[in-house]
Amino acid sequence: MIIIHNGLLVLAEAIVEGYAVVVEGETIQTIIREEEVARYPHVEKVDAYGGYISPGFIDIHSDYIESIVSPRPTCLMDVKMSIREAEKTLVGNGITTMFHSLSFYREDVFTHKPMRYPENVQKLVDAIGETHKNDHLIRHRFTRALKLTT
Repeated sequence: MIIIHNGLLVLAEAIVEGYAVVVEGETIQTIIREEEVARYPHVEKVDAYGGYISPGFIDIHSDYIESIVSPRPTCLMDVKMSIREAEKTLVGNGITTMFHSLSFYREDVFTHKPMRYPENVQKLVDAIGETHKNDHLIRHRFTRALKLTT
């Protein structure tokens, strides 16, 4: 259990001061007044130093990972390294869950962007699936959408 205190607490309806967050594992257990922090002498305390305290953000639709894997139209980077690099940026922006939106095309439709080839999208899908088996900075999920083109 930890208590995050001395910050501005971001709530759905307002940003408030004078409160602390009690976290156990990955779950916010409760919000207490700042003066109640002393009632928890044996709990680890994290001082927010006046910064914002917010829950993790969930990005529900993003093409961001494609730009990391393929920073130039014809360039492909290692997908596992790209996921790790993307995580550093995302967690730094408060995103704790990313729903990746991936797309692919027939090679004759999108020939200038190999990232969109089915076999390369599959490599990325597999690498993202592997993140569920190990510790990562954020949770990776997929946006579920399908558009068939002829």
